[in-house]
Amino acid sequence: MSNLLKTLFGAMLFATCSVTNAFASLDSISEDGINSVSVPYTGNGISIGQVELQRSGRPGFDNPSNSRLGTLPTGVFLLDDRVNPTANSQVEIFDLSGPQPLAHATQVAGVIISKDALIPGVAQNADLFSTAGIFNNGEGLSETDSWSISSQFIATRNNGDVRAINLSFGIELPSMIGNPDGNSPFSQFVDWSASIHDVLYVAGWKNDVSPANADSPADNFNGITVASSERVGNVFKKYASTNAVFTPFNLFEPERTPIDLIAPGANIMLADVGGAVDTKSGTSYAAPHVTGTVALLQEYGDAQIAAGAANWGGTVASGPTARRHEVMKSVLMNSADKIEDTSGTGKHLGMERTVIKQDGTSTWFDSPAHLGNASLFPTEIPLDEEMGTGHLNAKRALQQFAAGEHEVNGHFGSATVGDVPVIGWDYGTIDGTNFPINKYALDQPLKAGDFISITLAWDREVDFASDIDGDGAFDVGDTFQEYTNLDDVLTNLDLYLVPAGTFDVGDDDIAISDSIVSPVEHIFAEIPFDDNYEIWVYRNEQFAPAQDYAISWWYGEAPDIIAPTLTGDFDNDNDVDGSDLLSWQRGFGSTFDVADFTDWQNNFGTTSPAIAAGNAVPEPTSCVLLFFATLSLVFVRQQDNNG
Repeated sequence: MSNLLKTLFGAMLFATCSVTNAFASLDSISEDGINSVSVPYTGNGISIGQVELQRSGRPGFDNPSNSRLGTLPTGVFLLDDRVNPTANSQVEIFDLSGPQPLAHATQVAGVIISKDALIPGVAQNADLFSTAGIFNNGEGLSETDSWSISSQFIATRNNGDVRAINLSFGIELPSMIGNPDGNSPFSQFVDWSASIHDVLYVAGWKNDVSPANADSPADNFNGITVASSERVGNVFKKYASTNAVFTPFNLFEPERTPIDLIAPGANIMLADVGGAVDTKSGTSYAAPHVTGTVALLQEYGDAQIAAGAANWGGTVASGPTARRHEVMKSVLMNSADKIEDTSGTGKHLGMERTVIKQDGTSTWFDSPAHLGNASLFPTEIPLDEEMGTGHLNAKRALQQFAAGEHEVNGHFGSATVGDVPVIGWDYGTIDGTNFPINKYALDQPLKAGDFISITLAWDREVDFASDIDGDGAFDVGDTFQEYTNLDDVLTNLDLYLVPAGTFDVGDDDIAISDSIVSPVEHIFAEIPFDDNYEIWVYRNEQFAPAQDYAISWWYGEAPDIIAPTLTGDFDNDNDVDGSDLLSWQRGFGSTFDVADFTDWQNNFGTTSPAIAAGNAVPEPTSCVLLFFATLSLVFVRQQDNNG
């Protein structure tokens, strides 16, 4: 191509075309919300799920008034209980005459995957599989069967590789089983499926209705239950007034608090059906912030695994340990915000807000969960009854996850072998004989006055009471075993922080989390004196099968996450636009070649994931399409001239 032609192309493009980015409302995903805008990933290549009362709309297949342009699920399904309820079949909706969607489902989907310039989702490029749990009920399926079968169907999409499933609904339970005991039928399914399908179920907590018992599936053990946060000023930091207030001390399982996290859910801007923008409140909109964050983290993890990065090679029978739902649970909960870090030294682990309870003044430091970490005042309450471990922070969750897996380096009665860094995670197994201890010796001293955060998560066991056809899958008529003694289905693991060299539990404990009713232990404790420390996972049982678990820990300041390279961004300004074409044109034949132009063409209109949520992604304009056409003619002409 001659220099004259290249100059003409550059002049034509910039004289006749302009590419603009409209500023988008960041709202709940901004730094004032979950700060996913600071995460340089979009969920690309990651499959997640959604189960709703009805289904999400699908643009191009539903009427425009019943769908949302920019919110495009990968698959939209409906349980077909009208034809053969025992077949558990699903019908994909690809016609305008099918059952109409519910706006609520589309709004929830938008929080996760919306590409709308005004209201971007958390994980815009994730693959979302969405299904209705109930339609035409009365044809042979109970509500519980409908939701369970539909959830199982979603969990098995993408060849069974679905990382998280959003459940923004609740089944109100009779008062006699309305407590968070996990014996409600759908919660039994959720906990069973989490273990069998290795998927993180994310359920919304109950909105403000009385009594404040846990709706199913919020009484699950193996997933994450999310309550809403509301703004104080511009920052989402307070347990929302729209949440039910949970009082753990007068229920079936004393001291069990089912709320794990809070996330934005009050006055949330939503991409509504038909192109409208709506503002609503509820835990339905808090949960998908967590589901979308899983997709962001999993995209990062998959890239690390594919690159063969150090500390990302762990595998188990189900696949890479980084994909385990227990790992996601411990990472998300351990990285949550509690107390804003204003120290500049990492004293409070770089946390970005102080979370306030519903009374408007109490913080984590007023929680029985915090007071119970100290060995002088031991309790069995690892989580706050309102905030769980705190407020979701996607940026900090990625920093926690990016630290990589670091395996246990010592056991009870043995010396430690090597050390683990002060930020990391592990998917491990603890023996079931003779009260075992798994030790994680930290590789540097901890400083008095600083804080450390540690979260341990594992699954409670749920088995079939009746698997009619013996196929190991949930079918209509199948039931699960209820427990009467939680010890029968929940391994008793405890979490300790001790000075290095401590011999046994109780000798010199610095912080303890020792619930007997929760599959989560959590410590957020102040270091009392400069010293070397060890984290212990202690099994308070003598004879039992081995137990898998995930643990995450964080001390000090975490390194920043470096954004991945954006191909075609020749001027390094975090987007691929006309300026990059000019850079290519000027460097063609020396710095750049035709392959570089292909990279630019394939990524034109793309911004770095770290800033994508703040900018509209422009559609290729007619002038750019004209440019492509003209440039192709030039290449043809050049080829003809060459021979």
